[in-house]
Amino acid sequence: MESRGGWGSLRINLVSGLNEESTIESVFTPNQVYTWFLREGFRVHHVDVRLIDGGHILQEVPPEADHTIVVSSASSHLLRDATFIHNLRSSTSGKLACYMNIDKLRGVDRYFDYFFTQIGPVQYHPEKYVCVGWGVDPSYSYPEQEETAAFLDSRTLGPRQMKKVKAAYLIYDEVLPKAGITIYNPVHVYNVGDRRPYPEYQSLLRKCHFFLCTQFGEGGLNRLEAAACGAMLVVPVRLYRERTMSLLNHRVWNTAEDLISILHEEVDVEANRKRALEHSWEGVTKRIIGVFENE
Repeated sequence: MESRGGWGSLRINLVSGLNEESTIESVFTPNQVYTWFLREGFRVHHVDVRLIDGGHILQEVPPEADHTIVVSSASSHLLRDATFIHNLRSSTSGKLACYMNIDKLRGVDRYFDYFFTQIGPVQYHPEKYVCVGWGVDPSYSYPEQEETAAFLDSRTLGPRQMKKVKAAYLIYDEVLPKAGITIYNPVHVYNVGDRRPYPEYQSLLRKCHFFLCTQFGEGGLNRLEAAACGAMLVVPVRLYRERTMSLLNHRVWNTAEDLISILHEEVDVEANRKRALEHSWEGVTKRIIGVFENE
């Protein structure tokens, strides 16, 4: 309970690919980003939180904790491994939960007490699937624009998805080289392959007035971070998802003329940032603790 002095006696194990020796420069993947900043959010509430490398749990039981959170994707085989679940349960006196960027994982419902999602609500198991949202850290995500610039998000869609939005990609290829603005198009921290460390990725987002969306999906941490840097989200109509993108200032385009017009607009950096900063890791972790502590 918060009356105990900011939940100061609470112990939480945070399980992912990071450990207590990890640094922010070793953060490359979405789950690592979530893990790092969940820990920072818990620390604001004076929670004793440990980073546990999930790959070691098959060989050893983690230190004892009041509650455990596994930060994972739906495809992880560990979520269905009996030894993994047993060792987590053996070290956890309270609740075992999963934090993930998906709002349904029906195959492993019976193994976990809660699933903390970023987008909600869900239609089934409302007692288990709890929307706690996602956050942004203003010490990394802040405006640093000079010349007009846009960040073209990486193209990671599968062949079937690409077929649906091929026309949008062709328009990007047609318009952007002639737009008269700087275009950043790196392989970013959220991709498989040649990743950039998290601080380097943020240093590029901070330069941009526009964030050019290229992906489906209900997750949106990179969009949130771009908006916190002051960027306007620019979304092809076929990729637009209201329940995620409407949380931030955005423009939707359909034709090359639409895109050109948007890229010539004045961007209200402070307004974009203000709306993004409504989402904080401190708020996310406070909601998680409230669920654990039945508040």
